[in-house]
Amino acid sequence: PIGVARESVALVLFLFGSAAVIGLVLAGIFADRFPRGALVVALLAIAIPVLTIGLAPGIPWIVFPALVLWSIGFGAAPPILQTRMLHSTTKRIRDIAGAYLTTSFNIGIGMGALIGAILLDLVSIRALPFADALLTFAALAVFLVGDARLRRAQARQPAVRL
Repeated sequence: PIGVARESVALVLFLFGSAAVIGLVLAGIFADRFPRGALVVALLAIAIPVLTIGLAPGIPWIVFPALVLWSIGFGAAPPILQTRMLHSTTKRIRDIAGAYLTTSFNIGIGMGALIGAILLDLVSIRALPFADALLTFAALAVFLVGDARLRRAQARQPAVRL
């Protein structure tokens, strides 16, 4: 549906994977310095391009840059989340928090496959980018609300050295 010739699929997948490496590098640069902003940017770099692909699926000059930006965000989000988790937990529970983070990724992959299969069967492939964007925007909203609550709670508590 995005207008890629069969013989070009490998190149598109290579570009997508290479862009994820760029996202990983950017996460390494910005996650510690700007933990909140980096995650917001990464999630927006996933949701907006996916929505763009859904709105303009047959226009390669729109789709390909959107794919690259999507992959950059997708490559950046996991290490940024890992960094946020390490900054948000005490040393005592970091191992458990890391296990929960890994488990949440696995649940997300499974649920994404399930939701995608249901939408593919009931609607069409054209519904998938919209569902992806909706869920990513919802994740961003949950993060922003949760982060605001965490910041308020931290402001009320005296500083504790860990």
